[in-house]
Amino acid sequence: ADADIANLVSSYKATQSKLEAKGVSVDHLWVRGLNMKFNTPESLFEFMGKYNTYLMREGIPAVNYRPWVQSSMTIPPLAGGVGRMRALSKAVYALNYYYYSELNSALSVFKDRVLTSKFQPIVVLVFGLGGGTGSGMVFDFARNLRAKLGSSVPIIGLAILPSAADDLLARGPAPYNALSEAELLFNRKLNEQVAKK
Repeated sequence: ADADIANLVSSYKATQSKLEAKGVSVDHLWVRGLNMKFNTPESLFEFMGKYNTYLMREGIPAVNYRPWVQSSMTIPPLAGGVGRMRALSKAVYALNYYYYSELNSALSVFKDRVLTSKFQPIVVLVFGLGGGTGSGMVFDFARNLRAKLGSSVPIIGLAILPSAADDLLARGPAPYNALSEAELLFNRKLNEQVAKK
């Protein structure tokens, strides 16, 4: 999604110029575009075999762990996203967060900016529910962000539902699966049952 990220950064720069022209501090808005790295399917499969060790370092018991992305899975070209494969998005995010350092470093820089703000910061995570890329990684991203920022900074999720112009899959199964996962995460009793298994 290089073109999308370039458009976002371009819009950010234009907005900064407008803020400056109106005398508004540019500290009110900060955007950094970052690509997820994905070298080869084999490197992802190898990482997924060890993913539970990274979780255990964070105090998340992953005793009965089995990789959900395995070598028997066909991985599509990821030029335009993960093709509604939310599980793949989650795995690629984990690879980038735990194995490659750029994402973790970017979150640390973001944390420093947020916690040194003169104003009460509010973090808004905007993600789509019609595909698989955003909805597949957003919950892990939010968990990692919460761990970095602590509990004093509000984090708000803003999910974008598909429109009537989107294809049938984007309007049905994709958002349904994302909302089902959200239900498991936000219902503490269901979450404990899932974590136990």
